[in-house]
Amino acid sequence: MLRRLLPLAPLAAVLLAVACASPRSQEPARVSVELLRGFSAEETKLKPQNAPVVVLLDATTSMLEESQHQTPLHVGAQRAASRFANRVEALRPVWLFTMGSGATDACQPTFRGARATNAAARGPLLEEIRQQRPRGESSLARALDSVRGELWRSEVLLGSRVVVFTDVGSECGGDVCAAAAKLLEGGARLDVVAIGDRRVPACLREPSGLAETLPPTETADQLTHYRIEVERPERMVAGCSDAGGLPVAVPAGPGTVVVELDPPLRVGAYFAPGRRHVLQVLDFPSLSPPRRHWRWMPIDGATPAPLTEQDTEAPTDGAADATPAGAPAESGT
Repeated sequence: MLRRLLPLAPLAAVLLAVACASPRSQEPARVSVELLRGFSAEETKLKPQNAPVVVLLDATTSMLEESQHQTPLHVGAQRAASRFANRVEALRPVWLFTMGSGATDACQPTFRGARATNAAARGPLLEEIRQQRPRGESSLARALDSVRGELWRSEVLLGSRVVVFTDVGSECGGDVCAAAAKLLEGGARLDVVAIGDRRVPACLREPSGLAETLPPTETADQLTHYRIEVERPERMVAGCSDAGGLPVAVPAGPGTVVVELDPPLRVGAYFAPGRRHVLQVLDFPSLSPPRRHWRWMPIDGATPAPLTEQDTEAPTDGAADATPAGAPAESGT
């Protein structure tokens, strides 16, 4: 009897090993929120404003240096630029220009980036801001001249606004004060967000003068937070972040994005493993009653889903989720 069982021992060991092996874990999904806030067409139809807001982002090599908080300067500039672009009036165009982002170490021209005609179209522009990496050198003075020329050729210089996110460290020369003066003489507004510890030229910070220096960061209470609640392996909060910030890695499966607005927005979806999900929220809190829309944004160039409107006056008890039709199959964007 013992002789008959001995040949079966290796097979039993293999079956035991398979039975005890831990199941292969799924790759997590990544979830992020883009919050666009502004006014509706009803509020702005008496005051049309077609002049764009220009975001000029410094991506020169000096932006690789770290701040006193051990954060690279270009990361701080990207975060500040994204938050600013999110808060531009909903119907106003936003243009992106970058300095130093080309694939060469030499002094580079200014690069024209994405353009968004309104808040609903800013997703690609925000993504391009996040993807910028410092590579080369450029001139702030020449960048201001390039932006002014582009605005003038497009006949939108008057009434436009140029916001520069920079450490004011230029290695390629030029008279930045003269360039700023020409921009302002054309009827544009110039703001400089100084990133880092370099001293801003006096012509860019005089009270009566050429620019208004904005604070490089915003206080925490101005951020809009969101959290991800998942159903598996048990109902729990899987992670938190800020709108416009880093995505949250969550277990694959059904879950809910809760955006901490007033009232909160709850959007249910199925989070597919290994995929990125971007929830875009358009919030108009100044209207009476307030209006709010949301949709899942594609990351593969597909057409965005239609906007869904939330009833901001309805009471929220945390039990009902606004789940888009076909969410299990299509919400993995």
